[in-house]
Amino acid sequence: MSEWQDISTAPKDGTRILGYDGFDIVIMEWWAPDLDDFEDDDPPPTPSWCSYSSEGDEFIERPTHWMSLPEPPK
Repeated sequence: MSEWQDISTAPKDGTRILGYDGFDIVIMEWWAPDLDDFEDDDPPPTPSWCSYSSEGDEFIERPTHWMSLPEPPK
């Protein structure tokens, strides 16, 4: 597994990564809304880091570090 890296170097191509925000470690990915899905009078959400779980989606406001996910078991 790689070492923790500054969030500014994290991939923003939809790759799932481990993220750390100073309190929690979560699996997250960069999410950018498709602007074609929004009406002119409906402001689109801002691109941000998002974590998906069985408890629901959550936007991660201020992640500070990231690392690649480990390989799954064989």
